[in-house]
Amino acid sequence: MIREGKKTKSAASQYFSPNQASKLLGISGSTVLRMIHAKELDAFVMPPGNHFKITADAVLAFTEEHKIPLTETAHEILESKRNYSKTH
Repeated sequence: MIREGKKTKSAASQYFSPNQASKLLGISGSTVLRMIHAKELDAFVMPPGNHFKITADAVLAFTEEHKIPLTETAHEILESKRNYSKTH
């Protein structure tokens, strides 16, 4: 699902770019963009422009749904972002 988000000062701390998500998932950035457009991966459109941002929850839900294994480091990064967004 693609939604419009509100840009805030902490937006960089709350969301992943498609490129960052691709590195965590071990796939290409273009694959992440295709998944967003196909509505397989939930993302926000951040104004101005069409810059996609993805929550840690969306990445984790995708990995669980598609049984994609994560490295320990990737899982730690996702959990820390998830915890950050819940406290801010």
